[in-house]
Amino acid sequence: MTNGGRKANRTGVRLEAFVESALKEHRYEESSNGGDLFKKRALITSGRYYARGVNVGKTAYGEHTQRRVDLFIVSKELFPNDLIFECKWQQVKGSADEKYPNLVNNIKTTGIPTIVVIGGNGYKPGALEWLKKQVDGIVLMAVWAMEEFQIAVNNGLFSTGFAEHAVPSPKVCKVEYGFYYKKTLWE
Repeated sequence: MTNGGRKANRTGVRLEAFVESALKEHRYEESSNGGDLFKKRALITSGRYYARGVNVGKTAYGEHTQRRVDLFIVSKELFPNDLIFECKWQQVKGSADEKYPNLVNNIKTTGIPTIVVIGGNGYKPGALEWLKKQVDGIVLMAVWAMEEFQIAVNNGLFSTGFAEHAVPSPKVCKVEYGFYYKKTLWE
């Protein structure tokens, strides 16, 4: 791996840790076996759990490839269909943003509600805007900058669920806003 690749890996891990710290602050318990958490998620009726680096089903390429996600959340009272966080950091020009179409295809293939948290400002012109336009409010729930994610957490994302008041307001957050709320999914 090149020095740039190692640095990108480290900064991506830091963004995941940023999201994970919010989960821990809201008393989500880390599962030591993400595979078990995913397999047994239908049996979990209470509690708040998460796991890192979980395989959640096939990718758009078919049966022989697995979608591995950054964070998988089970909290049936708040997120009845579970929730995935994908963390993407692009500090300098590189290839991370070229992977967005594949990311969106994989999100649609697995069908589990997903929020993408973005950090850095090294994206190619138009890449972030394209990704935000892919939000459907059903499977791709949101594409948030770190600041937007933090506003959602501050407004109750992990304590009251994906309610309208947990969504960052474009008036409050100066970062370009790309979230569309689909109320019926979370009621």
